[in-house]
Amino acid sequence: MEAQRAGAWTRVATAGTVGASRILPLPTPIRARRRRIRVTSTRQPARIAEFGLYRSRP
Repeated sequence: MEAQRAGAWTRVATAGTVGASRILPLPTPIRARRRRIRVTSTRQPARIAEFGLYRSRP
């Protein structure tokens, strides 16, 4: 996942494989207006049905 901060895209998290209901906790809160997922390699076409960001309490 990447976040746009100060006009530049910065990688904030990575994952090897992604499956159904994948939860990727971030080490620190990320402040950004825009976020995106980059799929860099697949065996089949990527199909993302839903993407969500959630705030959790420690």
